[in-house]
Amino acid sequence: MKKIILLLVLLFVVACGQKISASPDEIVQAFIDAYEGRDAELLVSYFTEGEISNLESAVDDIKNEGDPDRILDIMSIELSDSEIRRLDARTLYILSFESQWEVLDAWSTGGDGFIYTVGEPAVEGDTARVAVTRSDYSGEEVNTWVLAWDGNNWEIEDYHF
Repeated sequence: MKKIILLLVLLFVVACGQKISASPDEIVQAFIDAYEGRDAELLVSYFTEGEISNLESAVDDIKNEGDPDRILDIMSIELSDSEIRRLDARTLYILSFESQWEVLDAWSTGGDGFIYTVGEPAVEGDTARVAVTRSDYSGEEVNTWVLAWDGNNWEIEDYHF
């Protein structure tokens, strides 16, 4: 009996530490929930490496040229020299989300004011497209999010709020 309980506990611990594969629309909804819950690290975990690498040139400019495009200034991100030396694209993405939330707080909006509705996914091979309708007092806007299958999970390749 003790062995069975030990085995069940071990299986539970292993299962809890793994990212569960979900459908593309569930991934999009989880991303939106993480955004609304202000969990930047979780948000970035839904991105493909390709999406994250989009910020690599900005990070290189910040490290090597002293932020010529003033990305850190625009996002109101303050980093020490040692933090800049350790900066990577994933961290810059996290900092950019956190900075956005600070701006929303400063404007006392408490959020972005939108309601998001996630549509059904259209899957073709390793690519899925999911329509996301963003609604507020001024109307609706529909954006198509693109997800890629990495062999284990759907990941966000391109999105628009």
